[in-house]
Amino acid sequence: MFFISAVFLTYLLIGLGMFTFFYSFKGFWFLRKVFNLIVGVLTLIFGIMAAYDLGKYLKTGKTEGMSLQLPRAIKNQIHKVIGDHYRKNKETKDIPSSASFGKLIVTALVTGFLVSVLEAVCTGQVYLPTIAFVLKSAEVKIKAVAYLVLYNLMFVLPLVIIFLCALAGTTSEDFSRFLKRHFLLTKFLMAAVFYGLGIYLILRS
Repeated sequence: MFFISAVFLTYLLIGLGMFTFFYSFKGFWFLRKVFNLIVGVLTLIFGIMAAYDLGKYLKTGKTEGMSLQLPRAIKNQIHKVIGDHYRKNKETKDIPSSASFGKLIVTALVTGFLVSVLEAVCTGQVYLPTIAFVLKSAEVKIKAVAYLVLYNLMFVLPLVIIFLCALAGTTSEDFSRFLKRHFLLTKFLMAAVFYGLGIYLILRS
């Protein structure tokens, strides 16, 4: 729960920082048009990459070597961060104390923050177009912030669902099999979202 909260707050702060950055310019509305155009083109490129991954999966039936994913170096760093904070020796059977529970909360928050920052390289592929879409749709800053909060709540919703499933006994192997079974649909929807947002941002810029 604390890990999920840290992810939500980190992405919200990243989004608010970008909002503040763009709203601080005197020529904000002109800058927004340029930003929308650039992000729209990038989003179409991401759509092409997602479509390429879709075609590659249809041809090979394998999920390895996809173009639209985190670089291996960042993946390894995320695994290292999580491992340093969470993996325990299975041979130890110590009863958790209040002090260790407090440490677990702190490390969950720290890990959530670090993982979110590292994963922003990948999630930014969707976050940037979303922010551009919000800037285009919301003329009032408060409304834009409300949209951003809603987006980030939806962003962590899958984490909440996974958390509840894990409490119910679902294993990481079960999650992996589920993702592989729905890989085709996921890539198709991702490509559709990227193309839709990209075309919208370019036409409205």
